[in-house]
Amino acid sequence: MTESIPPFPTAPGGRPPTVAAYPPAYPPAPSAWGAPPGQASWSGGVFDDPMALVRPLVGLMLALLAIDDVAFGFAAAAYYGGLSPLAAELLDWVSFLLGIGVVIVAALWIYRARKNLEALGVHDLRHSAGWTVGSFFIPVANIFLPYGPMKAVWTRSTGRTGGSFMTWFAAWAAYWALGLIFGIVFVGVAFRVAFEAAESGGEPDFDSTIGTFAVPVQGLFLVLEFVAGLSFLLMARDVSQAQLQQHVAPASTRAPR
Repeated sequence: MTESIPPFPTAPGGRPPTVAAYPPAYPPAPSAWGAPPGQASWSGGVFDDPMALVRPLVGLMLALLAIDDVAFGFAAAAYYGGLSPLAAELLDWVSFLLGIGVVIVAALWIYRARKNLEALGVHDLRHSAGWTVGSFFIPVANIFLPYGPMKAVWTRSTGRTGGSFMTWFAAWAAYWALGLIFGIVFVGVAFRVAFEAAESGGEPDFDSTIGTFAVPVQGLFLVLEFVAGLSFLLMARDVSQAQLQQHVAPASTRAPR
């Protein structure tokens, strides 16, 4: 004799009872289209929108270049035309404050761009995000140290090797290398002028020696500053756009980098 199996219990009205859904044993995998900025991506890192820092960087950089251009004009007028140097000194202070802002925002962007590569699945980079930023602040060595870390950020983001990155680095290296060379030359000339004045018992005449070359050299540095600043903005824009495109692209269609 077989035992009868009771029918499946029904709720009032003849409908089967509602079964509570249990939570899955494992959390769902992230979407193949990537996580929104500020959320974890496939690699477990956090992707932050780099364009959020590029926008204020553009404003600060353009303001700095404009102020430095005006300050150079006032300095040249003060030297050649006898104009009071007070305006140039005030502009120098404004330039100094803007320069601090540019350095801070640029450093934050560089750090973010480097960390975003980890969120995009790039883990075989030689230099850390901290070193990528820190390489800019080592005296003398900052002429060449940023090349490797920044090239990695550029190439692994955009897939290119030249472009605005090479323009920026050439102007950057020339700016600091020439600054080092001219600094040594000017210090040597200043010591020579001071020594000759001490021997003759007169006052050192720096204007007839150093001052003659100061304005042309300052103009050269202004040109290099313009090239380096504008090309850095182009590089930051290209890297940021490339990272955003990689972030929203399906993982299966991302180009190997």
